[in-house]
Amino acid sequence: MSLTLDMLEIDDFGIVEKINTDASTRDRLESLGIIKGEKIMPVFVTPLKSPIIYQCLNTLIALRPDITSKIEIRRAGA
Repeated sequence: MSLTLDMLEIDDFGIVEKINTDASTRDRLESLGIIKGEKIMPVFVTPLKSPIIYQCLNTLIALRPDITSKIEIRRAGA
C-alpha cells in the first residue's frame, strides 16, 4: 500500500517519492519545493481540515486534501 501525504500526522516527517497529478499541478508543487527526495511535514491543521499547512524546505505551504492524496511519500525513518 502506498503512503500518501494526507496520511501523515502533525510533526511526522515524510520523504516525497512521487507526485501523481497533471503536469501543470506537478510543476507548481515542484516550484514550491515539493520534489522527490525532500522532507515534508504537516505542521498545522485548519479548523475545517482543509487546507493543511506543510513545511518543506523551510517554507510553509497550504495544500488541500485532493492534492495531498496524490503525493506519494515514505516515512523519513524507512
